[in-house]
Amino acid sequence: MSGLCETPPLMDRVGSWRRALVVFSGQTDLPWLRALKPGYRHCFVSLSDGARWITLEPLSHCTEISHYPDTEGFDMKAFYLSHGLTVVETRLRKVPRACAPLWFSTCVEGVKRVLGLHEPWIITPYQLYRFLTSEKNLVVGKDFACNSEQIVYT
Repeated sequence: MSGLCETPPLMDRVGSWRRALVVFSGQTDLPWLRALKPGYRHCFVSLSDGARWITLEPLSHCTEISHYPDTEGFDMKAFYLSHGLTVVETRLRKVPRACAPLWFSTCVEGVKRVLGLHEPWIITPYQLYRFLTSEKNLVVGKDFACNSEQIVYT
């Protein structure tokens, strides 16, 4: 058999993703999201394997997937920061092939699934931010899943 079946699923190649940026925004077009903490009303994730950036942005009506070359001289993190967004550089986690907790399809759920998080109590972007920046989740040095430190940029 040939084609896509021979290629491992994209997210199975955790070690190939060198960087993961979780991006938080206060922008929203949905009135009910204005009840969330300012600056933390939406989130999305960008992954880099050193050659390209893949951005997955879970929205209420669809998930937008974009790709950009990871060219020398372009800093994706700096790009997001220049637009007033908060960025957490983190890692992907290897998780067993088990069903993630059932929950509504939200931006937070989409990002958690990309990162390999099965934390059912994280439901808002700010809770995700707090989890990723908590002392037990901060990564000092290099990690198996991405060759970068977990750092918060605002």
